[in-house]
Amino acid sequence: MKLKLSEFFRGIEAVIFDMDGVLSDTEPVYLQIEKEIVARYGKSLTDSLIERIKGSSLVNAMKTIVDELGINEDHEKLAKEEENAFRNYIINNPVPVVPCAQELVETVKSSGYRIALATSTASDNAMVILSKTGFKDYFEVIITGDKVQKTKPAPDIYLKCAQLLNVEPRFCVAIEDSINGCKAAKNAGMKVIAVNVAEKSRREFEEVADEVFTSNCELVDELKEKPRV
Repeated sequence: MKLKLSEFFRGIEAVIFDMDGVLSDTEPVYLQIEKEIVARYGKSLTDSLIERIKGSSLVNAMKTIVDELGINEDHEKLAKEEENAFRNYIINNPVPVVPCAQELVETVKSSGYRIALATSTASDNAMVILSKTGFKDYFEVIITGDKVQKTKPAPDIYLKCAQLLNVEPRFCVAIEDSINGCKAAKNAGMKVIAVNVAEKSRREFEEVADEVFTSNCELVDELKEKPRV
């Protein structure tokens, strides 16, 4: 940690959460579906490709996959297939929550900050996830990937959150778990906290986030040691 969090949060009015990988443990579901899709074409996903698409919209992620792996298929068609498969999964199965996610949201909210959600996931799927995990009613503003022109790493989704909160971006903190998400918040002029970061990826995240934590739980512990300033 580079700063004391009491210093980091000085002047902050709002905290904006990502969803997949921060609140809902749904990244593995996306990944399994993507692996099954590319396997039909005799391809496989590399670790570096997986990291590059993390946090992107399904359309952008699938375009990257198709271009990188040389798959001769329309990326929008494959993205729609993935979206439908994902929706079928979350409707018919419990949606797991990332450890300490609820405690993190409650800690931030009880500290007096306004909170919002900015997720690349489309609205229909996001609402299912938020309802099944119990997070839906926590947020003052919820912006999904289909409500903005450009998704992460573009700043649009974070700028729209700030606009609807009526808070200047410089007074917002974003909590993210992907490089694309961190870049989006930074591009919007916000402070960024990265969570659930593997130790092998720490250096890369330190280039795009102000603070890096290995888990939600670690961040919660740090937050509970500081008063609201």
